[in-house]
Amino acid sequence: MSDELVIRQVWPVPRGHSVLSPFEASEDFEQVCWQANEAIAASPSDLFYTFTTAGQQVARLIVVDHPDLDPGYDVLEAAEGLEIDIMEVASGYRRQGLGTQAIELLRRQHPGRTVFARPPESEDAFWQSLGWDLVRHAQNGDYPPLFLKR
Repeated sequence: MSDELVIRQVWPVPRGHSVLSPFEASEDFEQVCWQANEAIAASPSDLFYTFTTAGQQVARLIVVDHPDLDPGYDVLEAAEGLEIDIMEVASGYRRQGLGTQAIELLRRQHPGRTVFARPPESEDAFWQSLGWDLVRHAQNGDYPPLFLKR
């Protein structure tokens, strides 16, 4: 079995739509939206991904395809991009570079698309470590900073 990180899209699925989490229950993930049968507010533009290595699920990601972005960010191409809404690496796999690898796999899955995130301040260091561009809103303090990779 390979130790290479593998990406798999788990939502939307061709069989239909659901507002229940498409993920299996796992104590390794803390976000409520990851738990099986948890009702979540998903839209048709939401894409859910799981990442595995050696058959073990190590990361989960929710992405918004063609997101709405306030014009105060002055990033016109973001409307055609992907916004990382929620990302989590399983508790036993953190600080091993898997989050970085997962984001890179996502970018390869969608070549030519701008990928961005508006994380809480507590996560700024992670996004800065990726070398992504930092964009502040024109009204600076009223909006979170945006990190993007073109």
